[in-house]
Amino acid sequence: SEPQAYYDRVVRAIQTVYPDAYVKLTGSKVVLRAEYINFEVSPAIHENGAYKVKKGDEWLQIAPFEDAVALLNADKANHYLIKPTIRLVKYWNVTKNAKAISPYQIEHNTVDYYKISRLHGHDIKQYFLTVLKAMQTLPPEFDFDRGPLSDAIASLEKAIAEKDPDAALDEVKKVVAYVE
Repeated sequence: SEPQAYYDRVVRAIQTVYPDAYVKLTGSKVVLRAEYINFEVSPAIHENGAYKVKKGDEWLQIAPFEDAVALLNADKANHYLIKPTIRLVKYWNVTKNAKAISPYQIEHNTVDYYKISRLHGHDIKQYFLTVLKAMQTLPPEFDFDRGPLSDAIASLEKAIAEKDPDAALDEVKKVVAYVE
């Protein structure tokens, strides 16, 4: 089929550049695992000035350049804490939430929420908590176990409410399974 041909071309291209890496097609993504890095590549088709990616049985139109500009603007408007917060939430999603929320959805929702300045000072704990709370508002079609999300939110709220920055930071480390 036509989409499969696109995926096969992407897999071959990645294998050419990273011959020693593990490369596998899983669903609509190509997974690349190298010694120090992991990527999930979503092949896209450029057609009539737009990009399309496969999601399930349908093709979704995306605007990656507009998304990148929106991310930069949100990050700048919020003390450059949006990108680190997104990385923190994605890490939590992998380590504590079984990848239940797509990385794209995490980034998209975070940028959408912070496209206007919502200053929390320079407190990444508050940004992290706010983004986790925003994930709770995802509509029902985002079917995932919300228990780990609720647990993380409750733990962070309690630690932040205690007004002890070290305890709150320790709680963030626990929530994301941070290891030194």
